Amino acid sequence: AAGRACFGDPARLPTLGPATLTAILARFRELLEDGIDRMKTARGDATILAVGGGSFLIPDSLKGAARIVRPEHAAVANAVGAAIAQVGAQVERIVDYAATARPLALEQLRAEACRRVVAAGGDARGVEVVDVEEVFLSYLPGRAAQVRVKAVGDLAAETRHPATARIDHAH
Repeated sequence: AAGRACFGDPARLPTLGPATLTAILARFRELLEDGIDRMKTARGDATILAVGGGSFLIPDSLKGAARIVRPEHAAVANAVGAAIAQVGAQVERIVDYAATARPLALEQLRAEACRRVVAAGGDARGVEVVDVEEVFLSYLPGRAAQVRVKAVGDLAAETRHPATARIDHAH
């Protein structure tokens, strides 16, 4: 309606008056500028990377933006991101090291986190543990610790939803 992009049949768009379009675009600009200001990690203007299917909605200049970069093929960035996606999983448990030796308990939690990544569609060949957090709990008896293990892996190329796999095997 504002002429920023051309796809589909423009004749099927609702007719919006110039005042309505101006108000919509002004509000959108305000939301973007507020978002930029909130996300900055340092003072000064930021470089904005405009990607994704809605990147055409981002104006060429914004308050708080030193420049706006629009890479070639920016509109398909979401699809590229999905294609190179990683799968993650986390296991969190309270463990008593008096009952289970610490190395064994940690290895069991690592293995469980990796199994969860594979169960969620990750490629078993590339799963790795990326974080182990251990907090000892002095208020519990024994040698208790709260342990959190995070693992990630690339999305398996042949990932299929279990329901789809059952349908395929039925024929």
